[in-house]
Amino acid sequence: MTGVTALGDAAVAFLASAGLCLAAGRVVVPLLMRAQCVAPLRYKDCPPLLSYQQAKPKTPTMGGVFLLGAGVVAAAAAGGLSHRDGWLVLGAITGLGLVGWCDDWLKFRGPNARGLRSRPKLLVALAIGFILGVVGRSGPNSYSAIEVPWLHRAVELGWGWIPFAMFVVAGCAHAVNLTDGMDGLAAGCVAIALATLGVFAMDGDARVRVMVPWCAALAGACVAFLWFNSYPAAVFMGDVGALGLGG
Repeated sequence: MTGVTALGDAAVAFLASAGLCLAAGRVVVPLLMRAQCVAPLRYKDCPPLLSYQQAKPKTPTMGGVFLLGAGVVAAAAAGGLSHRDGWLVLGAITGLGLVGWCDDWLKFRGPNARGLRSRPKLLVALAIGFILGVVGRSGPNSYSAIEVPWLHRAVELGWGWIPFAMFVVAGCAHAVNLTDGMDGLAAGCVAIALATLGVFAMDGDARVRVMVPWCAALAGACVAFLWFNSYPAAVFMGDVGALGLGG
C-alpha cells in the first residue's frame, strides 16, 4: 500500500464517518433531550468547573452512542476488520462502551440515582485489558515488545505485555472519561490523538496498518461530534462514548 493510497483511504473513512455521525446526531440528540438523559453534575471538588457545569443543567449525555456507532460502521466498511487486530479494537470499544452505557443508564433511574462505582468500572476495564493482552500475546504474530521511537529500539516485555495492556486499556479509558463534561474537550483531544496515531500507523506492517481505518473513522466521528458538542454543547458523549473511545 503506497502512502498516497493509504492517505486517500483514510480520508474516505474520515469523511464517511463524519457524515454518518452528523446524520445520526440530528436524530439522536433530540431523542436524548426528550428522554431527559441529562448529564450529571461533576467536578464537585473544583468549584470553578462545577459552577460552569451548573449553568448547563439540561444538556443531555450518552451522545457516544451515535459517535461510536458511526465510527465502527465506517471503520468496518474501510477494512478495519480485515486483520485479527482490528477485531481486538472492536472488542475493546464494544466492551468498554457497554460498561459506560450501563453506568449512564443507571444514573437516569431517578433524580438521586448513581451509576456504577469507580472500583467495579476500573476492575472491568482491567479485565478487558487482560483479555486483550492474552489474545494479543497468543498466536504466531503475538505482541511481546513495545517500540520506543526516540530510542529507535524495541523493549521486550515477554509475558509482561499482559499487565502492560491492562494498564494502557484501563488508563486510556478513564483518562478520556475524565475529560468528558466540558464543551468540545474530550472529542477534540481524542480526534487529535487518533489522527496522530493514524499517521504513524501508515508506515507500519499489515497488523499496524489495520489501525489506520479505525483511527481515521473514529477521528472523523469525533470531529463531526464537535458540531453538537462545541460551545455551547447540545450533548455530551457520556461514559458510553468516553470509555468506548478510550478503549
